[in-house]
Amino acid sequence: MFLEKLAQESDRSFAPPGFSVGEIVGMGGMGVVYELLPDKKTKQNNPQVMKIVHPRLTTFLEAEVQLKHEAEIEMELANLTCVVRTLKYGLHSKGHGYKIMQLMEGYSLKAWLRQNPTRIQPLEISRHTQFRRLFLNLARNFEEVGIKMRLLKIMPIFKLLQEALGQVHQQGIVHGDLKPNNVFLNKTGDGLRLFDFGLAHRTRDRERPFKTPFRAYTPLYASPAVLKGKLPDLEDDCYSLAAIFWEMLFGKDSLRVGHLPFKLKNFPEILEILKPLL
Repeated sequence: MFLEKLAQESDRSFAPPGFSVGEIVGMGGMGVVYELLPDKKTKQNNPQVMKIVHPRLTTFLEAEVQLKHEAEIEMELANLTCVVRTLKYGLHSKGHGYKIMQLMEGYSLKAWLRQNPTRIQPLEISRHTQFRRLFLNLARNFEEVGIKMRLLKIMPIFKLLQEALGQVHQQGIVHGDLKPNNVFLNKTGDGLRLFDFGLAHRTRDRERPFKTPFRAYTPLYASPAVLKGKLPDLEDDCYSLAAIFWEMLFGKDSLRVGHLPFKLKNFPEILEILKPLL
C-alpha cells in the first residue's frame, strides 16, 4: 500500500512530448506503468502506456540503467508477437528514463491462476527413474484424479508460453525472470506476451553480461544455481518454465524454493507422457 500511495502522489509533470500522464495501470517492485493520454496534435493508432522507475528508486542510477537495458532488449525483440511491444526509450523533463509500450489488454498468468485454481492434490514424485512409472500410472487413472480436465484447461496456455520462450531463446536472449506475473494473456486467452526483460541478457554477451545490483527475480521460480548467484542461462529459463507448469497443474503450494519435484532433464519426457491425456 505504501508503494502504491507513493506512486499515486508523485509529481506527474514528466510526460513525454505530445502526451499527458493518466492513471496507474500497473506497478512492480522496480517500476510504475502509467496510462498515456495524447494531446490534440498527437496521432495515436493504439493506446500506449509509459513505464518509469518507481519514485522510491529514482536516486539509484542502477535502476535507471536497468530500465534502459530492459527497453533495449524488448525493442530488439520487436519482430516477435510473443513479446511486449516497446516503442521507444527516452528521457523525460525530470531527466529520468521512460519507455513507451503498446497497451496490452488482458491479464497476467498470475491473475489467471488466481481465477482458475486447481483442485488436484500435488504428487510426490521420485527424483529417480521411478517418475516414468508414476506418470504412466497417472495416465491410466487420470479420470480418478481429475487431471485430464485440468490439463485440457492449462495446456493451450502452457504451449503458447513454451513457444514464446523458445522464440526468445532463438533470438539469443535469456529472460532471466520468467514467472506468472511476467506472462500476459490476451482477453480471449489464445495469445500471450512475455514482458519485464529487466534481468534479461544476450547469450553473445556472456563474457561481459549486463549486471544489476537488484536481485529482482522471484526465488520460487529461480533455479538453485541462480539462487547461489549464477548468471541465468537458457537452462535456468527452462527451470522457471517447469516450475510454472507444475504450479499450473498442482498449484503454487506444490512448489518449494530451489526445488522441482522432478529432475529438469526429465521435464520433456514428462510432457511427452502427458500427451495421450489430451
